[in-house]
Amino acid sequence: MECATLRHSKWQNTLYQELNDNAKPVTIKLIPYVAWANTGKSGMSVWLPVLG
Repeated sequence: MECATLRHSKWQNTLYQELNDNAKPVTIKLIPYVAWANTGKSGMSVWLPVLG
């Protein structure tokens, strides 16, 4: 599944940060959890930021 999101250019590897207007649209590919084992041996982190 693919969807659109925003990429923040100055991400500081921190858990939280203030939002700004410098984000650029990008397309990301989401792999359903049930299909993750088909991608080879690797770790998995799941997080999706929500703007409301």
